[in-house]
Amino acid sequence: MDLREKDVGDVRVISLSGALSGENADPLRAAVGRALPRPGRIVLDLAELGGIDRTGVGVLADLRDQVKQSGISLKLACLQILPRSVFNMMKVCSLFEVYDTLPAALESFRG
Repeated sequence: MDLREKDVGDVRVISLSGALSGENADPLRAAVGRALPRPGRIVLDLAELGGIDRTGVGVLADLRDQVKQSGISLKLACLQILPRSVFNMMKVCSLFEVYDTLPAALESFRG
């Protein structure tokens, strides 16, 4: 898994590509950790995330809880077909705010 980070206003956008599993999640944990001291919000852009396993979903759930405890919002954008099928199989879609596009996720913070 690879990731890129950028700020769009007060929103930290972390874009993931490749596949997310428990074994390669440390860079994501570190990126979210860097965003926590800042006031604002986090969007995980999953447009290029081609795969995720059960452990990877667990990592996202843990990060969601960690961010929530810090008073920061975490939203997902562009969840692709294969990762979405894992989310559906695990029945965890309702745990996350998921948006079809990155602009829709960013706009959700303004409303």
